[in-house]
Amino acid sequence: NALLLYCRAGGVQLLGLVRRREAERKLFLSPCKENLYYPKYSGSETNLDKILEAIGATKDYDMTASTAYKRRIPIAKANGITNYTGNGTQNQKLIKLAKSGELRRP
Repeated sequence: NALLLYCRAGGVQLLGLVRRREAERKLFLSPCKENLYYPKYSGSETNLDKILEAIGATKDYDMTASTAYKRRIPIAKANGITNYTGNGTQNQKLIKLAKSGELRRP
């Protein structure tokens, strides 16, 4: 909050500096990218569950679900996959995101 105090020049509050300090404060308080995304997967595995396990994503599985694909629903939903059924296209999207380091945490 002290950052917002530094928006004056020559004793005069400047609207541009007010906006800049508010934007800087918002950026400073926002979560880091590494908290939003899983680590990038760099192996050669093609099995989605093994890839997710390797990057630590299985801890975000819905362990109350009865089948493997249903456990991945929270991760799929966080990555823009609605009505996740665990089909090949959906799983390939999750694999691609994991390999690029862009797989979002739920």
